[in-house]
Amino acid sequence: MPVLESIGVAALGWVASPLVKMLLDEGFASLGINADKKLEEMERNVLPVLKSVIEKAEDSPHRRKVEGWLQRLKDAYDGAEDALDLLNYDRLKRKAAGAARSSGRDILSPQKIKLKRSLNKLEKIAGEAEKLRTLLGAQPDQTAAVPDRSRETTSLPPPKVFGRDKNREEIIRLLKTEPAAGAPIPIIAIVGRPGVGKTTLAQYVFDQLKGELGDKQHFDPIMWVYASRNFSASEIMKEIILQASTASEPQDLGNLNSLQALQLKISEKINAKKFLLVIDDVWCHENDWDTLFICLSKCCLPGSKILVTSQTDDAPTKIAAANGAAVEYICRLEDLAENDFVDLFIHYALPSGKFDSHLREELKEECKTIAEKLYKDPTAAKMVGDTIAPQLARRLGSQGNLHAYLRKIADKDWSGDRTKALMWGYQHLPAHLQRCLSYCSLYPRGHKFEALELVQLWMAQGFIKPDDPNERVEDAGDGYLNELVSRFYIQHSTSPLLL
Repeated sequence: MPVLESIGVAALGWVASPLVKMLLDEGFASLGINADKKLEEMERNVLPVLKSVIEKAEDSPHRRKVEGWLQRLKDAYDGAEDALDLLNYDRLKRKAAGAARSSGRDILSPQKIKLKRSLNKLEKIAGEAEKLRTLLGAQPDQTAAVPDRSRETTSLPPPKVFGRDKNREEIIRLLKTEPAAGAPIPIIAIVGRPGVGKTTLAQYVFDQLKGELGDKQHFDPIMWVYASRNFSASEIMKEIILQASTASEPQDLGNLNSLQALQLKISEKINAKKFLLVIDDVWCHENDWDTLFICLSKCCLPGSKILVTSQTDDAPTKIAAANGAAVEYICRLEDLAENDFVDLFIHYALPSGKFDSHLREELKEECKTIAEKLYKDPTAAKMVGDTIAPQLARRLGSQGNLHAYLRKIADKDWSGDRTKALMWGYQHLPAHLQRCLSYCSLYPRGHKFEALELVQLWMAQGFIKPDDPNERVEDAGDGYLNELVSRFYIQHSTSPLLL
């Protein structure tokens, strides 16, 4: 089955989760109905079935039927959530008008009737999971029988790069080599297939040079911009201005509406400075690059350099031509050596802070088998490793369960590109994170969010549900965001968050 065909199941899977039980709980309580028995039955019988149905459907000929059921469940969930919101709004409205009864109870309003019908419909559709489980031959997932109301959290392992030290040192050596007098700004390129680690290597170089202090700092300023297919010279120039500015001089870019105004501001910021500009994910836009390079060339000191990442030689060559030069050096990035790739996977799957060296060595063979099936794709290794790490941590009490779980993962079919690993990781995200990430997918790849802006968008959609009644919704949203960053679905740009 093609990987993309399973996206419907994965994208809808968040609704088949404790969120259903939580909504029923809150909804029945709003109606003044004691539904403890119903909810206890759902928690014990229905929720484990929901999870097993989702997992079994991935490779089943009945996937379409499960997808249709999930869509009906989602529609019922949304309808009940809307009905609950309307009831709460109506109560607040009447209270504000001074019409609420002293007992705090309201009459059987149309909003109450609608909510009750919506909850009954949701409960009925959720109950169909048992029939689907029988159809699929799935066994209930007992780990879901008593769901943990707290969010599952992970700590991102310390940043570590495997197998790229020689590449980094060679690139830094070339960046620090002084060019011939009068030469255009030299361009160095990192080129390779998607997912091979181009951006990681560029960040490795960037961080090393950024960490130089005082007189030892070779470049100042050091800037990072993201180009992509939607390259815009004016947007890149604004980003350069922001990054070349110090914290004590905040910039208002609202009045820089012309290329001439942007060029003047850049000249002011990097005049007589030796800069390093990293341009990530370069594509061919020959007509715009000359505008940027002419501006940069007029004001910088000799020795300034540009480092770009791209999937092909073609793009760096063409933008260098726009600069009136040739690419000084192309680092053609190959796949990681097998040992380095296995070490990368183990770093995320068995973080040293949670697993002692003896246990890591004992589980190494199973991890190696999984790593060999991921086609040396670092992104897939990080996502799969980070997904199974908390599962392994929960099984620490039983050595047999650890080995059995890893063998189960090793037996999966990871053939194809990284999409299968990405979707598998998505399916194993907690439900609240699936909803937030699905919302982000409405925006194009490479879209930039301010962290606060993204959290507020989630809040407006009602996606954020603090576990602790004393926790601020904004703080819970920050936790959601940090989780998605730690799981590599959202990545940090130099200032905002880059999706």
